[in-house]
Amino acid sequence: MNDRSTAPGLFSILAAAGLLALTSCATTDVREPLKKAVAVPAAWPNGDAAPRTVRDTVALSKWWESFADPILNEIIVGALRSSPDVRTALSRIAESRARRGLEQAALFPSLGASASGSGSRATNRDSNQTNKSESYGASLDASWQVDLFGAQRQTRDAAAADLAQTEENFYGAQVSLAAEVASAYVALRSAEAQVAVVRENLGTRRETVQLTQWREQAGIGNALETQQALSTLEQARASLPALELTLAQTRNQLALLSGRPPGALDSLLATPRQVPPVSTAIAIGIPADTLRQRPDVRAAEHGVEAAFARLSAARRQRLPALSLSGSLGVEALTAGRLLSRPSSNPPSTALCSREASNPARRSPRASPRPNSSSSPKNWNG
Repeated sequence: MNDRSTAPGLFSILAAAGLLALTSCATTDVREPLKKAVAVPAAWPNGDAAPRTVRDTVALSKWWESFADPILNEIIVGALRSSPDVRTALSRIAESRARRGLEQAALFPSLGASASGSGSRATNRDSNQTNKSESYGASLDASWQVDLFGAQRQTRDAAAADLAQTEENFYGAQVSLAAEVASAYVALRSAEAQVAVVRENLGTRRETVQLTQWREQAGIGNALETQQALSTLEQARASLPALELTLAQTRNQLALLSGRPPGALDSLLATPRQVPPVSTAIAIGIPADTLRQRPDVRAAEHGVEAAFARLSAARRQRLPALSLSGSLGVEALTAGRLLSRPSSNPPSTALCSREASNPARRSPRASPRPNSSSSPKNWNG
């Protein structure tokens, strides 16, 4: 009666646990409430006034090529290949990928093996005898934390979201690096254009000073006009060293952004060029697509996913846990016998030894049968 009464209760408990385990595997998309909470406009304000082109996401990954400047393309490609910031971001991706592998491995059983050996030696001075003792052992351990309610799976999902966030940070580092290189390159070409204008003005003002001096010598002009012309000439000449210093600093900045020592790009940037022209046609889409193109926005999104997964894992860790473990070990007095099979005597030898030690308990079946040719007298005698 007691077994029949407890069976339905046990069945209901197991059914509830199974239902809870199945429902724990269901995951909710954390981005759904965020989409409802943040309102994104469907179109840009005053967007109809700007000329548009079809948005090409493939060409957008190499947006600097739209300037049609081979020097700029070469510098940006070299910077993306050898920049310390980019290499650091790649190392963080490898670290996050390894962490995700660890969390994935935690879902499976773990095995461990160990071996030990010890020995001692003692000498008796009275009898001049030496006693030696050795002991060896080996063990194989196995354990498994059964993920009944999905806590470990949520931790794995959090590690996967961290990996995705790290990858987006890598893309963000690439975008920031390319933007800094392009900005510095445009500043370099702008400084070169300013230097060219100042040098042209220096020639013009030298001619002005010469003319005012001639007028003063001819008695047409006066000394005040000559001094004013000399003052403007010196002002233009004083602005030239600052612009040349800006040129040197910008070249060194481009070299450092490329992961190279200062002055490494001087030969490449020695010839002045015009400022890269900007395209008048802008490829724009809806604001939501523009936000999805930003690596920092995608990285923040994956960060929210990781936090949500860790919160779910922390809640499920309050539920009961099931752990399975086992261990297998062997010991031996010598290392050679540690993994060898134990030797056993043949059955006949063991039987004879037992019979010789206790003849009274010998079984009748073990006695030799009489020969048919023997006489009864010899058998009884």
